Amino acid sequence: MGAVTPGSGDEGFWGREGAGALLVARGTGRVFLVLRSAKVRNPGTWGLPGGALEEGESPRQGAARELREEVGYGGRLDLRPGHVFTAPDFTYHNFVGLVGDEFEPVLNWESADAGWFDLDALPSPLHFGVQEFLRSSVGLLAATIDEALEGATAGDLVGGLTGAMALEVHAHRLRSFRR
Repeated sequence: MGAVTPGSGDEGFWGREGAGALLVARGTGRVFLVLRSAKVRNPGTWGLPGGALEEGESPRQGAARELREEVGYGGRLDLRPGHVFTAPDFTYHNFVGLVGDEFEPVLNWESADAGWFDLDALPSPLHFGVQEFLRSSVGLLAATIDEALEGATAGDLVGGLTGAMALEVHAHRLRSFRR
């Protein structure tokens, strides 16, 4: 199944409001994505750990809970609000989350795979929400990656790219993708 285009009517959002986080690891500046399983909407696309908010839960609380449930992460987490996606009767809060180190995820049924990626080497296909998030939150992501790389030596950097360089490579790919 291919990627779903927002507004096509095939999104099938769960609930009325949701939240998720794009994690950035200190020392490497790499980002964490999950491959959506065949048991969820938009299977086979790379997305963020996230989902519907529970009754009375804030978007920040929901994003942290979803990280625990979907990938087993319960460590230190600095969540920064990013792009908010809206559709009729649905709102999704995207966060950038700075974590201490890359970790080995413990996946639940919602994800078939997961990994840490350089921004210039993201997997494909990306979920439409991640594509929009990356386009609209470049400044926030660049600042978080720069912070993640503070104090890192050249040997710590995966592929030798700085956050700003990786974002420029990714921005070029997005411009090419839109043509």
